[in-house]
Amino acid sequence: MDKKYLYIIIVLLIISLITLYFLLNPNNITCESKEKKVFTLLEKANYCKVDTDCEVNTEFLCPFGCYSLVNKNVDLNQIRELISDYENHCLECKYKCGIVPKKEEIRCIDGKCMELRYR
Repeated sequence: MDKKYLYIIIVLLIISLITLYFLLNPNNITCESKEKKVFTLLEKANYCKVDTDCEVNTEFLCPFGCYSLVNKNVDLNQIRELISDYENHCLECKYKCGIVPKKEEIRCIDGKCMELRYR
């Protein structure tokens, strides 16, 4: 085989491997999947046994809602890190938030913190 063709094949193989690495690399996550991960973690953070377990978190705004209902004892650091990464690499919010519910408007219903204003 001619050396020229061998070099071309090697270069194409290297390019293919690099491309495959970037496509399969778990750190190469899209904004949509980052957003989905944050929503999943926020959903997991919303649990309770009694009304006093619930709190309104206004730290995580658009596009993750205007507030989040979470258990007051949940460690939110992982969510903070994901949102920080999202804000650094993804689109900004395109809507404004309304009025956040008051503590007395939140209840623990069937193991989830729920807002009573619109029920």
